[in-house]
Amino acid sequence: VESFELSVSLIDAQNVTRFGSIDVSIHAGVPLVQALPQVTHLDLGMEALNLAVYVGFPGNEDCSVSTAMPNGVAMVEWQIQTTAGVDLASENTAQDPWHLTLTDDSVSLLGIGHHNITAIVTFRDQGYAPQIVVFSVEITLPPPPSIALAVPTSSLVACPLVLDASASFDPLRPAG
Repeated sequence: VESFELSVSLIDAQNVTRFGSIDVSIHAGVPLVQALPQVTHLDLGMEALNLAVYVGFPGNEDCSVSTAMPNGVAMVEWQIQTTAGVDLASENTAQDPWHLTLTDDSVSLLGIGHHNITAIVTFRDQGYAPQIVVFSVEITLPPPPSIALAVPTSSLVACPLVLDASASFDPLRPAG
């Protein structure tokens, strides 16, 4: 694996220079294993978690990475533990072993906070060492309910006072 940094500098119309850079690794002779998306943010109890491991093999001329593995070439083992030490790998509902899908209920079991989910990729009969990719998952509290009230600020004694709260919503309980 060869690594280097690509850098760019731009000078804008006000003669201000801005810099940007990114680290790049070139893999030669070893598979490229990627975690996508590598960083994920979810609201507790509101969203399922979807992750995937992609592998590109040396000599692949179309330069793609894929979750479609020829039978028996490689396998992935997911490691997901709650802060209480409960293993959630069996909660994976994805049909494809290269994908991880946890329902919103399973995400709730992880709890609020930062979690690292690990995928260990092993290669059969290829002579390649196992590779580990880590997904960074941040789970936060969902936004609170939003209350929106509409009511006339003045009324006659004989008239009904009508309160309209129809624009209110609770993100945990979608309308419908």
